[in-house]
Amino acid sequence: MAPQARIRLYGQNQKPTNMRYSYEGHLVKETAGGNLSGAFTSFLHIARNSSIGIPATSTIETMKQHNHNLSKLFYREFTIPANIPITISNAYMGLTTVNDTHQNGSVIYNEPSCQSNKLTFVAKPGHDYEAIASSASAQCGVTLLEVHADGSTTPLVNVQAGGN
Repeated sequence: MAPQARIRLYGQNQKPTNMRYSYEGHLVKETAGGNLSGAFTSFLHIARNSSIGIPATSTIETMKQHNHNLSKLFYREFTIPANIPITISNAYMGLTTVNDTHQNGSVIYNEPSCQSNKLTFVAKPGHDYEAIASSASAQCGVTLLEVHADGSTTPLVNVQAGGN
């Protein structure tokens, strides 16, 4: 069996975290909050966390601070191959609101959207990681933390919005 590591991805409606890598000739894509079911359950505040045993961190303890009226933060944990490049990114997908006026017109409000730069790292065998949004607002950026057995974390990489 190939050496493995684990990663926790946080996501929510409008703010997914995406992961991709190539393993044994296959492109693997995973997301937290970036598919229809994840976004919908986050919107309804019924999204459930999916854990494979990564120790709880301070991010988990403060998750409710990131919830909004239309969005609940949740996480999914994955086993990933060690010693190969893993690419992480997140995005913010702004909403478009159309308000009809009493004069048969409409006011359209487009919230800005963004995509973070892509963060690529190589996981060490037996290590745990978590990828979180760098901002609780409508900005993009992703931070990668190594998770230790006691739940403490060490920041590894932080990337902000960009054109990738």
